[in-house]
Amino acid sequence: MKNHISALFEKTEIHLKTTVDLYKLKMIDKSADVISSLTANFAIASLALLVITFFHIGAALWIGECMGHNYYGFFIVAGFYGLLTILVVIFKTPWIKKPTREIFIKKLLN
Repeated sequence: MKNHISALFEKTEIHLKTTVDLYKLKMIDKSADVISSLTANFAIASLALLVITFFHIGAALWIGECMGHNYYGFFIVAGFYGLLTILVVIFKTPWIKKPTREIFIKKLLN
């Protein structure tokens, strides 16, 4: 009887260690998935930012050329960015915080 109880405790201990190891591996997998997604999205966003930056420089030069002075175009583009910044500050929760939180939670739960 005593051997059965000690064998049961040993099997329970092995089971618990295996379960803990399984949860550790699942968390490592989830973390790696989230980090790799963030890295890929950061690379894509960086390249897109470069494209947008050069586009806006070109637009500023073109607008300035049409208006007679290059700096006019840069003022107009800067004003556009100022308005865009105000909109992002006002609507940051529904546009940025909430979708980011939902994507992060979805990645962790999958």
